[in-house]
Amino acid sequence: MLVIQGFSILTFCSSGSINYGHVSSTLESVDMDDTSNSVYLTTGTGHSGWQAFTGKGLGDNQCYGTNLGTIGDGCQNLNTAKGERIRCVYDPYS
Repeated sequence: MLVIQGFSILTFCSSGSINYGHVSSTLESVDMDDTSNSVYLTTGTGHSGWQAFTGKGLGDNQCYGTNLGTIGDGCQNLNTAKGERIRCVYDPYS
């Protein structure tokens, strides 16, 4: 599982042996681990949501591939939430 919030860590979707936390006030994009099946997302104040993409980033704070649109807060299934595998999430407002 991955846990992502714009400004602080929240609890995991559920317990498991693979957990990653990402915290930064300037977090723009996060590649999803290929073994993860879910991510817990929240949006910070003034943010309208994370964008989901089919391709991973290239280390340049961007996501590539098809933009699947905004993904909601809470625990999201990376395989089914947007009809295709989500490999990267991007916050265009960070």
